[in-house]
Amino acid sequence: VDGQALESTGIMESFVDGFTYNPLVGINPSDITNLTIIKDYAATSIYGMRGSNGVVLIETLKPTEVQTVIDFSFRTGISTSPGQLPQLNSDQYRSFAKEVLMSSGTSEEDYPSLYPGLYVTENDDNSFVYNNNTNWQNTIFRNSRMEDIYFRILGGDEIAKYGLSIGYRNNEGIIDQTSFNRISVRFVGDFNMFQWLKFSVSSNLSSNTSNLKESTIISQTSPIYTGLAKNPLMVPYSFDEDGNQLTVVEDVDEMGVSNPMSVIDGFEAVNRNYRFLTNFKMVGDISRNFKINSAVGINFNSMMENLFMPNLGMELYARDEAYNISKSLSNYLFSISNDNFINYKAEIGKSHAINTNLGLRFNINKYQLDWGIAKNSFENDEYTSLQSGTSNLREMGGDNGNWNRMALYGNLNYTFRDKYSLSLSAAGENSTRIGPNAENVVFVSDIPFGLFYSSGLSWRISNEAFLYQVSWIDDLKLRLSYGKTGNDDIGNYDAFNYFYILHYRNTTGMVPGPKTDESLSFEESYQGNVGLDFATWGNRLRLSVDLFKNRTENLLVNKLQESYLGHTYVPVNSGEIENKGWGIDLSGRIIQNKDFSWDAGINISRFTNNVISIDNNLILNSFEGGEYISMAGDNMLNFYGYEFKGVFKNTGDALVANLVNEDGLPFGAGDAIYSDISGSEGIPDGIIDNFDKTFIGSPIPDFFGGFNSQIKYDKWKLDIMVQGVYGNEVFNYVRFLNEKMTDLSNQSQAIINRWQYEGHETDMPRSLWGDPVGNSAFSSRWIEDGSYLRLKNITLSYKIPDKFLVFRNAEFYVSGINLITLTNYLGYDPEFAFSYSPVELGIDYGLIPFTKTFMIGVKLGL
Repeated sequence: VDGQALESTGIMESFVDGFTYNPLVGINPSDITNLTIIKDYAATSIYGMRGSNGVVLIETLKPTEVQTVIDFSFRTGISTSPGQLPQLNSDQYRSFAKEVLMSSGTSEEDYPSLYPGLYVTENDDNSFVYNNNTNWQNTIFRNSRMEDIYFRILGGDEIAKYGLSIGYRNNEGIIDQTSFNRISVRFVGDFNMFQWLKFSVSSNLSSNTSNLKESTIISQTSPIYTGLAKNPLMVPYSFDEDGNQLTVVEDVDEMGVSNPMSVIDGFEAVNRNYRFLTNFKMVGDISRNFKINSAVGINFNSMMENLFMPNLGMELYARDEAYNISKSLSNYLFSISNDNFINYKAEIGKSHAINTNLGLRFNINKYQLDWGIAKNSFENDEYTSLQSGTSNLREMGGDNGNWNRMALYGNLNYTFRDKYSLSLSAAGENSTRIGPNAENVVFVSDIPFGLFYSSGLSWRISNEAFLYQVSWIDDLKLRLSYGKTGNDDIGNYDAFNYFYILHYRNTTGMVPGPKTDESLSFEESYQGNVGLDFATWGNRLRLSVDLFKNRTENLLVNKLQESYLGHTYVPVNSGEIENKGWGIDLSGRIIQNKDFSWDAGINISRFTNNVISIDNNLILNSFEGGEYISMAGDNMLNFYGYEFKGVFKNTGDALVANLVNEDGLPFGAGDAIYSDISGSEGIPDGIIDNFDKTFIGSPIPDFFGGFNSQIKYDKWKLDIMVQGVYGNEVFNYVRFLNEKMTDLSNQSQAIINRWQYEGHETDMPRSLWGDPVGNSAFSSRWIEDGSYLRLKNITLSYKIPDKFLVFRNAEFYVSGINLITLTNYLGYDPEFAFSYSPVELGIDYGLIPFTKTFMIGVKLGL
């Protein structure tokens, strides 16, 4: 969590998948004035941690002062270019390219005319064009700067208190021509309207502008892919007839990979996001024990994105049918929420305490999306708008949705003598997303309501009389909880019959939507937890241990449809999964004296995942480059492919194995060896096909956790945070592209060890144009250990708590981020996430990697 970002907005919203939360970076926990976990519908998550997904609200801007207080902070830093992947140099590339061409079927006599760059000598007239040794990664990567400015003012009196913050952040990306710019303004206020009525407001306005680049999935416009795949013979800029280099980028050459400089300078993708979030809350005292609360929230989020894919220096697009493309997208979300509840709070005698709520909440949402695509505007790339494209190649579309939720809820918290606590809650929830004939719900006037609940017990054992004499136990508490939550993430209209509009050849028609299931209902999660809290040594040493189990029923999955229906998938309730695991959190103050203290903490967690039942006993999820499989009796989302066993070193070994691929082509010397696991009859048949695919790894870690330390001496403070994961497998898609050896794209230096002659012992297959045999098929060859241990943050600060020059106080600090990473991963960075979707978990598609960052900053009180 970016502490400065928190302070600049005053509030952070994040979806939570776990029961442990990483320490906040750059923010003192004592500065957090309020932290609330608002439980919402549980996500369709394989993690299965205790507690449902929700929103974590961390408020760092709170008007608690009656005198005016002004704070100002500034920080700046540099993020370094990542460590480069070793690529073939010009001589190595020529050798490889000529070798792969030998298997292309093209006549060898035509090579010099088709690919002159591979045969140019120093004496040729155009040698200056091809006789180079360019490191294209230097073209796309750079050291980048960032600045962050934050201003806050708090003030007021006994009747009204206010807080105002303004933040500005400018962050360049380590890929050239990428950046992120944000301006945010936040206001909060508390007002005592009457003695019995209080009113509060919280508003946040932010504007973000991002200059983006594509991932490696889009080969023509990905800076990382083109930076690796572009041949080193060329240079970014073209030459005139006399060999003088010009400022015009070189067009795409015969080797067929876009010029990375065109990707950097010519490709445009600008994203602008505007968000307004405001909340109003009123609290009225009905009596000493009764309060009535009413809260209204408004959320408006708008995004606009314009993209231009140029012609000069780029490969063709849209299956070689377009030379440039313009895209525009606009969408917005407008949401209103209202929560009204009555609170009763009382203490009965000295032993009993009761706190209960009864309420009704609403949530109304409206979403709209519009997009357009234009192709083949002027070839000079001077006109980039949709209007400039060829009229008969234009495409347009959109989407809109309205969905509402309503819930009647109540909760009760009871405490007896600060030893025994009981919490109960229940809610009846309706969502317009579930079907009119939904199952496992209760109908009220034909309106379906899901029934959800939770309960919790705690026993503070340390307050029992039999432990009074055990002085070394400061706190000992046992916790039990169990609950049921629901998830309605099934699309706005997937439970209903509907038509949608389709544009085709300048005409418009109505097309029926997918075949629906009107019984589509909530996905239900049952969650149980047992926890133990322990403290000793004057509360300086604290330990928490949790065991949890989560069972999700009526799993929401996309079921494959028959092709004649015209739709690929339809959502259904089918399946059951179970997650269980444990977590340990140990923290303490190790040293404490007048001028010196040392606090440290460590947390570690583990969970396992198991599919109890699922539609047809298995589900295959395809992604770019491979497949996942979810099968009853095993983990969810396992990588599914061939088991790579090495390379046939000679023809004799290949003949003995007698393997062919699914097209009947035999595997020969230099080809990959895949395990022949099974066949159509259930036994190995010598054919490497879908029957031989198996589990080849899981993206779910066996363990994950972190360590944090804080050392204080006088006015100095040193904060350290380490994080890591262990036991997860990842698909290195970037390495797949960089070692497949199937065309003229440049490759990793690892392919120098490729098979090249009879008897050559190696684990790198031969180069083969187009890969007809399947040497680069999705297999365990591309699955790597994603474990890592990373020094995530280290900060040294010096704080002057008293007056400094004209300032009330001051603090100066230096920070280093991602300074040390221990890993065996062969990509740029083992810490990556391509998508929030679990179906793309553990796939490295070549997004901007995390790199070392060095920062200095100052915080001043005025």
